[in-house]
Amino acid sequence: MHKLKAFLILCLSIWHLGNTQTLEALQNEIAQLPIYTNLDKASQSPTTVYRIHVPCEMEQARQWYKSLALFENVRELKLCAENWHETNVKLKELNSIEFLDLGNYSTQNTYPTDLPAGTYSLNSLVSINLNGLPNLNWNLVLSRLSKLTGLRNLALMNNGFVILPKEIEQLHFLEALWLGSNSKLDITDSLKKLGSLRSLRHLGFGGNGIRKIPKEIKGLQKIELLWLSGNPIESLETLSSINSLEQMALNSCDLKGFPETLFKLNNLNALSMRNNPNLKLDWHVMSLPNKLKTLDLRGSLNENIPLDYIQKTHLTKLVLDKDPWPNYQIEKLKQLNKNLTIIIRN
Repeated sequence: MHKLKAFLILCLSIWHLGNTQTLEALQNEIAQLPIYTNLDKASQSPTTVYRIHVPCEMEQARQWYKSLALFENVRELKLCAENWHETNVKLKELNSIEFLDLGNYSTQNTYPTDLPAGTYSLNSLVSINLNGLPNLNWNLVLSRLSKLTGLRNLALMNNGFVILPKEIEQLHFLEALWLGSNSKLDITDSLKKLGSLRSLRHLGFGGNGIRKIPKEIKGLQKIELLWLSGNPIESLETLSSINSLEQMALNSCDLKGFPETLFKLNNLNALSMRNNPNLKLDWHVMSLPNKLKTLDLRGSLNENIPLDYIQKTHLTKLVLDKDPWPNYQIEKLKQLNKNLTIIIRN
């Protein structure tokens, strides 16, 4: 479940809010503020508390929930799914909340059927995490969330969806939606429904058992980021007409080479292909789109990359987990391509 946490953090840092402050900037701004988990310490100056992560221990949680109304300026609130549905949590008075995390990260079963009281009154809400809550009454929850027209980011991972509720179509203002780890989800049906979300820019289908992308993806002509990691991808052909695509994640997809479709995505500028240990790089890498500037190949190289292949790309950042060349060759490459930064990172 720690992977879900990391994934959500990533989701909150890679998409934007149109003409308003970018979510990445907003998240970075909030990240500079201290997180409060101790109620006594937070109560000393409640008006300067902006981030609260309520502990999972039941008695501590109860005390926090009784006192939440004191923290009128809180911007990020993380509740523990193991106890928020068992206590009388009231959020109505916390109208400053922008990020709300209600996700279940434990292996313990939780059985809430609705969100905490007052959630649907949080008019400042920008992002909500509802990962791992399969027993929610999704028709009701999504319908009520549709009234929060400032909501931009919605995480619905690991909820056992087979058919995406029709009410998702009411959230026409969404810009980012994460549907990963729903292994039985009907992707074709989902894409049909998501075609009505005209503001949708970022979409995650990680770990959903996808081999081929249904043709219905063509209805999402504004998608800029597509997360397909953890799928046994065999073909991306239907993406060739999605000219809006700028970022793609194909981590852990058991790829043997670069899918042919990648060479047709002329606006692609960032590509992650981490943890594809059988990936082989040949001369085709030189034909990657001219706008592709960042390529992450950590965990995907079992052999050296021919130096001249990389030299002739338009990359400005190449991320690896091991040095594929002797140091003198890296220096030579830097001289030949002064715009390229090679990052060796675990």
